[in-house]
Amino acid sequence: MRVKTTDFLPGRYFHIYHHAAQGLQLFRDTADYRICLRIIHDYLNSPDFSMISFCLMPNHYHFFIRQHGECPIYLIMNKVWFKYARYYNKKYEGRDSIFAGKSQGIVI
Repeated sequence: MRVKTTDFLPGRYFHIYHHAAQGLQLFRDTADYRICLRIIHDYLNSPDFSMISFCLMPNHYHFFIRQHGECPIYLIMNKVWFKYARYYNKKYEGRDSIFAGKSQGIVI
């Protein structure tokens, strides 16, 4: 079940995950992982969030994050994955979404 935007409140923990579209590999080589980690660091290095843990798999990802501030984590995650998708499509000459549907999240 998707988390409602009104559920993103300070002090809550979230499990956020998403899968690649149509059998794509989100991370094809070490450089892809490195770029993604740099983007994650750039956007999530903030006092508004605590990254508890995360896992980048070849075709999906999982994040366990605590939201401290008023800025909802989904806005930041959207920026992370939009930037990564632009990198990915440029590198691999794609045009379509690299993700299947909308990201999923659970309030923990």
